[in-house]
Amino acid sequence: MNPRPLSFNLISYSTTGQIHWFNDTTSGNSIFTGNTFNTPILSNTTNFYLTEEGSIPVFGGPVNFTIGAGSYYQGNQYLIFDSYTSSKLISVLIYADTSNTVTFELRDNNGTVIDDTVITVVSGPQTIILNFDIPPANDLQLGINGINSGLFRNNNGASFPYTIGNLVTFTGASNQSTQDNWYFYYNIEIMENCKSEYKQITAVLNPPLAIPIISQNGNQLSTINNSSYSYQWYMNGVVINGANSNTINITQAARSVR
Repeated sequence: MNPRPLSFNLISYSTTGQIHWFNDTTSGNSIFTGNTFNTPILSNTTNFYLTEEGSIPVFGGPVNFTIGAGSYYQGNQYLIFDSYTSSKLISVLIYADTSNTVTFELRDNNGTVIDDTVITVVSGPQTIILNFDIPPANDLQLGINGINSGLFRNNNGASFPYTIGNLVTFTGASNQSTQDNWYFYYNIEIMENCKSEYKQITAVLNPPLAIPIISQNGNQLSTINNSSYSYQWYMNGVVINGANSNTINITQAARSVR
């Protein structure tokens, strides 16, 4: 007999990263993200694969703009930092003078853009999501594209270096004066990019059990003994408590078994 088609709930109990589910280990195309994956209806035993990605985010740099004097700035300067491992710049706190569309950029030491995003900011403080993938490199630049952004910057009060976890160190800024300016990006959230090996999870579809064959030897009823099975005896359709092995001693005939 063929297995009855079923859907499975496959669960990862990890609490330290993001779980991605795959049909294979070669395409790289995730079919679901999350700890509990509800499979489609399966007609055969099927292998799925999962990876765990990410780590616990860390925050660093100045928490806010109260480190020193400053103002809303219309120029184009940037922060300089070293990256020690592959990581992701998740979010930052910024302060905007007015509503505006700003291009935020991650650049290499030559000013070539590695990653960027365009965000419409509103007046006041706000946390924005960047999700920049940071490679290991020295003298990376974190800045904006163009002028007239109206973002807040401190013109004193910064105290370099600012190290965030063991991931990056902000070493200075692009201004030519005393290195105590801080440009635009506050309360920086970064997370290491790490990914586990693929782990195989198998959804097993077993063929349905055949109707059990019961033998009687005196007052004992028995059926096949299989360590993969669980047993429950019934009499007249009622569960017999504690009758959970492949044999049962009876004083009356049992009319059904399961």
